[in-house]
This record gives sequence, structure tokens and C-alpha cells, in this order.
Amino acid sequence: MLAHAHRNLIIFPLVFQNMADDKATLENLKQLVAKFNTERKWEIYHQPKELAIAIAVESAELLDIFKWQHGQAVTAKVENYRKIKEEMADILILLLSLANTLNIDLSDALVSKIEKNAMKYPGGVDYSRIWNQEKNKNTPL
Repeated sequence: MLAHAHRNLIIFPLVFQNMADDKATLENLKQLVAKFNTERKWEIYHQPKELAIAIAVESAELLDIFKWQHGQAVTAKVENYRKIKEEMADILILLLSLANTLNIDLSDALVSKIEKNAMKYPGGVDYSRIWNQEKNKNTPL
């Protein structure tokens, strides 16, 4: 495969350049992450437990950006938006690494989970009303 320089002098095959959501597949992204990890010999560290812990840590870093901020204020700041994007990418990289490690087909897993959730939470129900009723029941006097 041909390769050329990309941002920050990272080398990736042309197939991975300029990937956008409307063009990339999960398989493309899994291959990109696997190539990156393999080139650094990180597979030995990418055991399921370590990857799950890393996902939780990166998720906490994403949450930290939102801490003590209200509404749209957090995303209105350019620096926060950049941090959110980076933390989401970190989480996705780790999730794809975990899927590669466990040989999980994420598309199949997602569709199965949506089907399960559709049975648990049927459409046409006003869940906001139910949530508000539950919230009011649990409010201390």
C-alpha cells in the first residue's frame, strides 16, 4: 500500500486519508486502529481489562469538560469543543481496540442492542413524562 505524510508526520496508507463519517466504515476504522497499535507493538498491553479501564478513564476525562458548566456554554467555547472531540476520539480508539481484541462485530452488537432496547422501550411512549414522575417521587421533602 502507498503511504504519505499526514498530520503531525504520522504515516498512514492513502485509504485512511480524509475519512469522514459518510465514507468510513467501522471496518476501515478498526483496521486503522489495528495498524496504529501494531506499528507500536501495543497489542501486548491491550488486554480486555486494561482497555475497559482505559475507556472508563477517557470517559471520565470527557465528563470533566462538562463539570460545573451549564447548557450550551460548554460547547460554545472553542477549546472545550476541541477537547470534547479529542476525548471522544480517544474513547472510540479504545472501543475499536477492544472490539479488535475480542473479535466483536460492533455493527452486529449495535443492531442487537437496539433491537433489545426497542422491546424494552417501545416507540410512541412519552418517556419524558414517566421520567419526570419518577424524579418527583424521589425528591426529598
